[in-house]
Amino acid sequence: MSEYEKLIAEPRTIKGKEVKKMRRAGIVPGIIYGPAVAKPEMITVSARDFDAVYQHAGSSSLIDVSVGSIARSVFIRHVERHPIKRTLVHTEFYAPNLDELTEVTVSIVTFGEPSEFSGGVLNHGRTDVHVRGLPAAIPQQFEVDLTGLVNVDDAILVSDLVVPEGVEILTPGDEVIVRLSASQRVAQATSTEEGSTDESATEPEGDTHA
Repeated sequence: MSEYEKLIAEPRTIKGKEVKKMRRAGIVPGIIYGPAVAKPEMITVSARDFDAVYQHAGSSSLIDVSVGSIARSVFIRHVERHPIKRTLVHTEFYAPNLDELTEVTVSIVTFGEPSEFSGGVLNHGRTDVHVRGLPAAIPQQFEVDLTGLVNVDDAILVSDLVVPEGVEILTPGDEVIVRLSASQRVAQATSTEEGSTDESATEPEGDTHA
């Protein structure tokens, strides 16, 4: 048995208005679908248990969902929440064929700080990338160390990510994750200096006919 995060579900038979009562009791409807199931399965899960698993696994790590005696390794594919209360309303689980390539979106998480001597401002670009690989090989997230950013215009690109064997990043490699740019004060000072140089270069000489 795999060591993924585990979630217990129950077959769902309740429909219509009864679903609202079920949600108020902390139980929410969901569905399991994908190549590994013969047909979509309607289920219910504990909202509290789901949130605990989702916090750790996110949407790019496999989790095990058990319905009765049957456990399936799935991705959390879609999470619907109430627009105001933010309570869980519905969730979808995608059951891939574990022996076939699949495509998912993986988050990028940054840590550390750029060099304190850089004098730059950190600009963020992409926060996730699209990848393809065997489900079990896909990482939960990509971690990016910012301490290597030392000089203005230093950048970390998608192509700089460390990718596990068997996983391919589909997002273009030249897209920026983070870039160290000149601060506004430095940029303004540089602009002023350049302007002063231009004025000096074009300033007319004294009247030679006097």
